[in-house]
Amino acid sequence: MATNFPSVTIQGNVLTFDSLQQIALGKDAGNMPKQAARDYGFPSEEALRQEIQRNWADALDQYGIFQRQLERLADGATGVSETRSRWLLPFLSLLGYDVRVTGKAQVIDERRYAISHALAAGEHGGFPLHLVGARQSLDKRTDGKLSPHALVQEYLNRHENLYALVSNGKFLRLLRDSSNLTKLSYVEFDLTRMFEEKLFPDFALLFRLLHLSRLPTEPSVGTDSILEKYHQEGLKSGSRIRDNLSEAVEKGIVQLGTGLLQDKQNAALRDWVEAAGEAAPRTYYNHLLKLIYRLLFVMVIEERDLIFPKAKEGAAAGAMEGQRSSARAQRAEASPLSRGEGPGAGLTHTI
Repeated sequence: MATNFPSVTIQGNVLTFDSLQQIALGKDAGNMPKQAARDYGFPSEEALRQEIQRNWADALDQYGIFQRQLERLADGATGVSETRSRWLLPFLSLLGYDVRVTGKAQVIDERRYAISHALAAGEHGGFPLHLVGARQSLDKRTDGKLSPHALVQEYLNRHENLYALVSNGKFLRLLRDSSNLTKLSYVEFDLTRMFEEKLFPDFALLFRLLHLSRLPTEPSVGTDSILEKYHQEGLKSGSRIRDNLSEAVEKGIVQLGTGLLQDKQNAALRDWVEAAGEAAPRTYYNHLLKLIYRLLFVMVIEERDLIFPKAKEGAAAGAMEGQRSSARAQRAEASPLSRGEGPGAGLTHTI
């Protein structure tokens, strides 16, 4: 799922779109816990903002150095050393991480999991990070071995660690223990796009989401971490939305169905209902339900800028905004026609 952050993609239910939006808002977020500057270890909101801005500038410099290193790589080289030393380790240090090589694979149920790195011993010690080369895909098997993503996911599903990060320097993914082995589930940051297009808001979100203070303090207490609180709040929010949506859809069906039957121009519809007899209510209901969910689908993807990406400024921005269903509905509501005045009454509700 795409988001309002161009370099961020959500797959599965690790976090929701709305959760990311609230995390990005910081202390002003509605239900998200531990969002104040002091929860990140900073004395004020201004100090936190300045730290994010400084780290953004440092990350841009580090990314440039890394790209120059990649250009000098020989054909066939994986770039593992360069990706780690010139890019990922310095980048992760900006989030407060003290990353160490694990040294040897972990064996769980006679299976070996060669997770490359973990946070150093101490608070947050043991948090797993699997860092591979920039020329290696996160999703493709190599030499018959599991892909980096699959390796980390299977490890999480068997180990007490609840979260992990996997990255090839181009993409950075947050994974969570998951019982669903058939569908990928993660939050992904496209680091290449973020730094090539200089998407500072995306970096600010990454900082707020993956800062050291968000991680479990040790593997056995992952359920107490702020990351897990984000996850659980997202699930609760989804349940609340579904409950409210069911009530709103029910009301919509009644109002739309009644309105269509009562409209004087819909004699053919009334004749069909009378002729269809007992089959009419169920058939009519199914058509109304399908229509309402289609309208909801259009409105949601418009709100998330998946149809009309927001123009940056000027007349283009106004033109795009004016084509949104919500904007057209608001204009219709303010029109005399929406009050049944004039020959075109009722047509202004068409979207």
